[in-house]
Amino acid sequence: MSDPVIKEQTVIVKKNQGLTQVLKGIVDKMKKENPDSVFISDGKITLGEWNAAMDKLAELNQERKNTGKASIFTGGTDKTKAGWHNSFIIHPEQEITFSKEELTELFSAMGVTVKSAAPAPVETEAPVETESPAETEPADQAEPPIETESPAADETNPNVIYNTEGKKTGEIFYREDGTKDCEYTYDPQTGNETGKISYREDGTKDYEYTCDPQTGNNTGWIYYREDGTKKEENTRDPQTGKKTSWISYREDGTKDYESTYDPQTGKETSKISYREDGVTKEYENTYDPQTGKKTSWISYREDGTKDYE
Repeated sequence: MSDPVIKEQTVIVKKNQGLTQVLKGIVDKMKKENPDSVFISDGKITLGEWNAAMDKLAELNQERKNTGKASIFTGGTDKTKAGWHNSFIIHPEQEITFSKEELTELFSAMGVTVKSAAPAPVETEAPVETESPAETEPADQAEPPIETESPAADETNPNVIYNTEGKKTGEIFYREDGTKDCEYTYDPQTGNETGKISYREDGTKDYEYTCDPQTGNNTGWIYYREDGTKKEENTRDPQTGKKTSWISYREDGTKDYESTYDPQTGKETSKISYREDGVTKEYENTYDPQTGKKTSWISYREDGTKDYE
């Protein structure tokens, strides 16, 4: 019978995480909540224990497939450096639920001992709910219910790209069929993320963003249509992370409208609507950066001259 301190866990994968980080996060969270009940052999999870845990994950994943349940990971089960990039694949924002029984088996492989605790009802940790921001921007990366740390045993993950000095500069994630799902770039000095590109299954870009290498804050997004043309793009202040501009494009590539925003308050300060040529203004508004209230409005004729204001 599983120990009462072990309960079903649902996690949402963070970017840059592998399965070992996810498992380590579960252990760390349980140890924090039950310091007198959770023990790690020798004070750390050894490389051999991580290998045993990966073998157990492969076994559990196959059992799930055989019974029609959602897989833990996609790809193969090769633990060697040559085959790792196509094995044990998980993706940012992927939701994984481990049952009590699965965690009990995984903890045993990892050398984690759970001492009996007072009986308690089984609880299921709910996945993080994410709220989509206004306009059409994708939701920001969801913070998972479990904070994780990267164990030393995962240093050989070949999805990670290093420069000649051994500094991480990128990371690539693949789908089960071998097509690229997304890729990240990093500043080798600060370690901060500098960008991400997300791809559709046909290889075309879905969206991409950039980040400031010093602050790590997002500095801009571009969203693409299925034909590869831009749909929208925005820029953000590297210090505050707030949006500073937003442009919407028509399918022919011409501008539909664009807005600017105050980098401190995040409120819209101007908006321009364009005619079909993407150059001639139709109207132009300005707004107070503190209150967001409209302060001026100009209407233009088709020849570009002012109609009224």
